[in-house]
Amino acid sequence: MPVFKYEAVDERGNNLAATIEALTQNEAVEKIRTLGYFPIKLTQMAIAGHKTGKSSQAHVASHTSSKVKARIITEFARELATLHEAGLPVLRSLRSLERQE
Repeated sequence: MPVFKYEAVDERGNNLAATIEALTQNEAVEKIRTLGYFPIKLTQMAIAGHKTGKSSQAHVASHTSSKVKARIITEFARELATLHEAGLPVLRSLRSLERQE
């Protein structure tokens, strides 16, 4: 079963990082929410020496050009929306996303 590394915020606004097993990214998000956390970042971990596409693409995007890729903007918007739905203030959400980048 795939393992996902995640960063989340609890009810008090404390950041935490851990891993969770799930078949899909959506299932992982649901499991994290069931634990009472609000997911901020979710990445599938590499399986037995194979690189996951997401981490390698993020590495390439940061070194190839100064233009922001559509995938990065989409991921940013999705994470910002998740934080907004969790009830975090916009400024705190933006600072959290800034630290991640």
